[in-house]
Amino acid sequence: MAARTEDAGPEMSSPNPRPAELSNRGIFDGFEGYRTATRKEYVSALKTGLVALDANVLLDLYRYGEQGRHDLIAALRAIGDRLWVSHHAMAEFWRNRESVLKDRGGTVQLVKTVNSSKDSIVKAIEFWGKQRSHPDETVEELTAEVTTSLDKIKDEVEELSNEETELWARDTSKDEVLQALGEILAGNVGPPLSEEDYAAALTEAKRRGDEQIPPGYLDAKKPEPDSAGDFLVWEQLLLEATRRKLDVLLITRDAKDDWVRRESGEIRGPRMELIDELRLRTGQQFYLRTPAQLLELAQESLAVHVSSESVEDAARISDRVDVLWRQGRELYRDTANFLDNSKSLQEPRWNTETATRFLVELGWLDRLAGDATKLAVLTGGTVGHEVLMRLGITPEPLILRQIAAAIEEQAKRMVQEGEAPVEALDIVEPVRIKQPKGNSVLVAYKIRKEFLFDLLQAVKEPDSQMSSSPAVKVELNDFLKRLKRLEWDSNDDASES
Repeated sequence: MAARTEDAGPEMSSPNPRPAELSNRGIFDGFEGYRTATRKEYVSALKTGLVALDANVLLDLYRYGEQGRHDLIAALRAIGDRLWVSHHAMAEFWRNRESVLKDRGGTVQLVKTVNSSKDSIVKAIEFWGKQRSHPDETVEELTAEVTTSLDKIKDEVEELSNEETELWARDTSKDEVLQALGEILAGNVGPPLSEEDYAAALTEAKRRGDEQIPPGYLDAKKPEPDSAGDFLVWEQLLLEATRRKLDVLLITRDAKDDWVRRESGEIRGPRMELIDELRLRTGQQFYLRTPAQLLELAQESLAVHVSSESVEDAARISDRVDVLWRQGRELYRDTANFLDNSKSLQEPRWNTETATRFLVELGWLDRLAGDATKLAVLTGGTVGHEVLMRLGITPEPLILRQIAAAIEEQAKRMVQEGEAPVEALDIVEPVRIKQPKGNSVLVAYKIRKEFLFDLLQAVKEPDSQMSSSPAVKVELNDFLKRLKRLEWDSNDDASES
């Protein structure tokens, strides 16, 4: 946003103001974050409030099918001048637009994987047929069945991305989404922060990241300015809400824990800190909805026709292609198991070499996650309170979730690159303890036993130890000593016998 005006409210971090006089209050006064917003309040915010769009909402217009895109654009158009996009969100849109257009939701990578799997499996079947001297008709039936199954998966994926969009990437004048957004958002995109305010915002984002103040602290380990992205969007939104003196309805697909409050895994609303901060800065209310929820509200309150297919499209867009990709990989794996005598298939396997790469790259991605994983491998396979304490970290569920997220991210990268089996996507599993009231508390993540042996061998490799913390090196040294004593005891027993 632009430099602050006189009515822009207090600075970025505002302490709770001391009331002029003490008086009795209601049960929600000062506890607004606990109250569940009503349907009526969401409708009111949509019809009269400032409706802000996150960058992922704009980018998802390229990922939706034609009907979903049409309906969301119609809903946005109906909001009118109260629709708004922060300067930083628009910058993120432009920075990521071409990459999304060239591979919306990983479609290109998925199609390449399916085609590669199909070619490998067909060659394997032909090799198997010759080795076993099966009739040509049998081999042809098997290859036809595999080809049909994989082509069906590929066609379904491509149906979700059925428009030619590479031309849109090359020529903005041909981009139908940009044409619509150019009309809808004319005069509705916020200006950038001044140089002075931008520098102050980066400093404040770092402080909030260090203190785990939402939003954006989960990105704190990214390099600047990416680490400050969510806070820049938030700060610019606060400034605009102060200027307009309107309630805020933020539309976003971001469901990370530094934006939303969860209870027993269920999203209950925005983080209470965000509700309180916006109320203190602006005197207004803060609401959060997804694109799918926006479509439902728009149909009800803005007289916009929205198909049920569009709502479903918006709700599933983040994970639909991933599900299909897993289906393709599972089919490939199952066929490979059937053709166990074939030498043509090169299905990635989990072994010491794979585990070593996993640990090395995990350490690059997230130092704490790398050290925690190595220490867990050496002490039984559980990333929990004991491991965190050994590393000098206060044990908290949030820290555990961040470590698990880094582990899963590294596994996903290696699977996508064909360097690890698809089973590695589930390399860790949560350990929860049920409370008397029925809620469960996350206490640890356990490395699945089928990955543990090779990780244990990998921990001893020099490459894995290059970036390890002192705690890991001490534990490894103790482990190797225990192993040596076991070898001596075994040799003594053998000599006595």
